[in-house]
Amino acid sequence: MTELKVTSKKGTGFYTRAAATFLRGTDDKAPVPSITLSGTGPAAATAAETANAIQKQGLASITRVETGYPEVGSQSVARLAVTLTAPWPYPDASSYSNFDEIVVESYALDHEISFAKGILEGSIELTLRAVREGVSHVVLDSRSLSITKVTGADGAALDFDVGSKGRRSEALGEALDVQLGKALDAGDSAVVRIAYSTAPDAVAIQFLSPQQTQGKQHPYLFTQCQAIHARCLMPCQDTPGVKSRYTAKLTVPAPLTALMSAVPDDAEPKEAEGKRCFSFTQKVPIPSYLLAIACGNLVARRIGPRSHVWSEPEAIEACAFEFTDTEKFLSIGEKLWGEYFWGIYDLLVLPPSFPYGGMENPCLTFVTPTLLAGDKSLAATVAHEVTHSWFGNLCTNRSWECFWLNEGFTKFGEHRIMGTINGPDYEQLLVRQAMVELAGDVAHFGPGHEFTKLCPQLKGVDPDDAFSRVPYMKGASLLLHLEKLVGKDRFEAYLKAHVERFAGECLDQDDFKSFFMKHFSGDPAVQNVDWQRWFYGCGMPEMPVVHSVLAEKVDLLSSSLIGGYEGAAADLEGWFPAQTELLLERLADHVKSGDAQVRSEMRGRLDGWSAAYGFDRTKNAELRFRWLKLALACGDDSRAEAAIQMAQEVGRMKFTRPLYRALMAAPGLLPRAKEAFERAKPSYHPITAKMLVQDFAKAEA
Repeated sequence: MTELKVTSKKGTGFYTRAAATFLRGTDDKAPVPSITLSGTGPAAATAAETANAIQKQGLASITRVETGYPEVGSQSVARLAVTLTAPWPYPDASSYSNFDEIVVESYALDHEISFAKGILEGSIELTLRAVREGVSHVVLDSRSLSITKVTGADGAALDFDVGSKGRRSEALGEALDVQLGKALDAGDSAVVRIAYSTAPDAVAIQFLSPQQTQGKQHPYLFTQCQAIHARCLMPCQDTPGVKSRYTAKLTVPAPLTALMSAVPDDAEPKEAEGKRCFSFTQKVPIPSYLLAIACGNLVARRIGPRSHVWSEPEAIEACAFEFTDTEKFLSIGEKLWGEYFWGIYDLLVLPPSFPYGGMENPCLTFVTPTLLAGDKSLAATVAHEVTHSWFGNLCTNRSWECFWLNEGFTKFGEHRIMGTINGPDYEQLLVRQAMVELAGDVAHFGPGHEFTKLCPQLKGVDPDDAFSRVPYMKGASLLLHLEKLVGKDRFEAYLKAHVERFAGECLDQDDFKSFFMKHFSGDPAVQNVDWQRWFYGCGMPEMPVVHSVLAEKVDLLSSSLIGGYEGAAADLEGWFPAQTELLLERLADHVKSGDAQVRSEMRGRLDGWSAAYGFDRTKNAELRFRWLKLALACGDDSRAEAAIQMAQEVGRMKFTRPLYRALMAAPGLLPRAKEAFERAKPSYHPITAKMLVQDFAKAEA
């Protein structure tokens, strides 16, 4: 937030011009999304007059007014702070691109991966279509790309500039503005070819040395473009509101294998002079964040009629065993939501530094090795990524401000798939557990924080900063609420109609609301839905009513353990791992809500519980993570080293960030946690490292 402190020495005109400069931006500086004018004593009146003048000019609207009477000397004086918010000058809050004027219909990538330089080198050829009259340029998103040449379809050089008119920021990168050489009519096409290379520190790409892989023999590369990191990999319209087909050629060192979020053109790559060339085609239009590349010593095993699992050779048998239910998830998804459009559904198990549980890249889902529990107990993550084949990949959120249309629908669908397999009582258990986790994220931000809204304002903000369980489970809660109003059968019929209506398109919350209300037109059950509160209200949503015998068993055991029961291995016989996860969450909630005596009592019982239930020995990453969080909450320093070890070894942010936060919050452990982070930082994915830097800065403030 930019603050302009007003004094009585200069008049309204001066401050109006100064504020206008911030709001409009300059050639060197991007416009600010909002500005606060503050003044004390006589300057309060100047601040008010300036704010009214700016609003009258249409530069910005007054969105907040704060008043106070602080003590100055021995007297109370008036203080005024007025916040003005400017209209965002671009069609997407997270993009500089002018896709409201011209869109990328398709693109062709031709890259060579250089492990020695830590970059990708090559070109992209974009086929553009004007959607307005008189369009003479295209604005693309980029970040730290080294652009050497831009040409048109005839090979003639095109003028371009990078970051002009203030279109450059830490959050959004730089605008690449290419002049097309002529004005296009609506419907006209143009071709732009850009030769470039990526930066060695590109956030979207992680290069791993041989020592960071299981085999220790070959280097490895993988990309992560969600949310707005595709601009590190290629010049593009980096918004979920634009979908494009693509083809790609990747040249890599032999004997490595390249994979992409597309279908391979050939069964085997072309080989020459110590290099291998792979080619791919993605016929279904996708947003830029779903572009994905991986390269390493990779092998595959077939796990279903349309699926393979890929990994390094050392892990392939374990991976093939873990994910044999993939076809079952796909088949259930097709029964619920219609045809699977993508042809193949492959999985790639990445190295531990992968920052997420899974990434739903079409045709090639990326998953974390923390899912390898040895008993298929963590396969719900694959059910989640499978569901994205319909919600997110096919029906796509128009911007990151309505990300819940991707993740809320998918979380709902994941629970429905798992409930179809294990019974409705199990689905209710998953809902209960997810609401507990959501409450933790809302508490982390604060119940009044913008990022706890289903549809937050993200103008000029890196969407990674807002990432949490809010769009997932608050979104799923809305769908559960609507299902309760109309009934399960009718709501499942709606979801199938939703996919048919929005397949291949982008939508926002208003599109969803409009189609939902049209589908249930005249039904009194949906007439009083408080859409405003659901979309724009902060904090926790209305809690779904959960009736689960499985959850009740957890409640009974947790009450017994809190009451002093030492536990026995037989207690968990026949339990789903999700029940044990919820048990550990319930115990942790009791510790957090208690005083020092409660923490001391619970700390004294940890060794007995571990002896009974094997928590210190578990190979299940979800259980290990929750057990260590519980121990730290109890003040058990004896398990701090185990927590540090997990935080260092696992790059998945779901585990790493909360473990470090728990270490930071534990008395005397912040310096130790910071030292551990600095040692492990080079091995983390750039996204993980960035978010942890922010977490430590907040803890040290």
